[in-house]
Amino acid sequence: MNKKRVVFCTYPSLYSSLVLKKLLADDAIDVVGIIRSTRVLNPKYNIIVSHFKQIKLTGWRYSIYMFFVTDVFAVLSVFSRNKKNKTIQAYAKLQGIPVCDTQDVNKIESIDFIKDMNADVLLAAHFNQLVKAPVFDLNDLEFLNIHPSLLPDYKGVDPVFYALLKGEKDIGVSIHEMLEAFDTGDIHRQKAFSCDQSDNVFSHNCRLFEVGAELAIDVIKKERSKGIKQKEGNYDSWPNAKLVKDLKKKSYKLINLSAFFKQIFKK
Repeated sequence: MNKKRVVFCTYPSLYSSLVLKKLLADDAIDVVGIIRSTRVLNPKYNIIVSHFKQIKLTGWRYSIYMFFVTDVFAVLSVFSRNKKNKTIQAYAKLQGIPVCDTQDVNKIESIDFIKDMNADVLLAAHFNQLVKAPVFDLNDLEFLNIHPSLLPDYKGVDPVFYALLKGEKDIGVSIHEMLEAFDTGDIHRQKAFSCDQSDNVFSHNCRLFEVGAELAIDVIKKERSKGIKQKEGNYDSWPNAKLVKDLKKKSYKLINLSAFFKQIFKK
């Protein structure tokens, strides 16, 4: 059986590393390239302005949570005894996978990179850019996304946060086709889980992205089939400081440091 050639699109984080680890471990998948987003909020901002805008937009609590999931993870993963708990950059270097760093996946440099990879599937997860027509116009390429919600509910940024905030009893993950609008397109697979009051946004996301990777692999292995058309659903943007406080009042945390360190250093 020929391996499915996959280009993986993501913003570097612990979540994206969990997905890539699953892809690399499957004998039927060949990750031939990685599109790594260098954008934070707006491509017009430099790194300092981006982080300042992030704090202003979401508050310091949420910004610290994101800092742990991205930058702190990147530093600590260097000291992890488990060679599989690595950053996107480290995986690419170890496996010899070409990487395209970009603030806009729709620019000609990114499009040429995808063409050169001769891929079967472009798979996105924890990706903060909107794929548009120039990329979709590429022939014979399937476009899939891992979204940590039970679509069509909770489209947008951090669906786990909003599901917990609104008191949902179940959360889940969806594998869907990408279109020129975030979190739309036919749904191929979904899996639901009961919300655990003892868990937090971070722990739930880790679980959903890992399971999402497994579901995506299953979809990629099979012949292309028609998915289920989505109904209309809500879209949530970045949570602000008030919403973060409201989540805390419901006894939910953004991140548990014990769970965070355990995730990085687990065998």
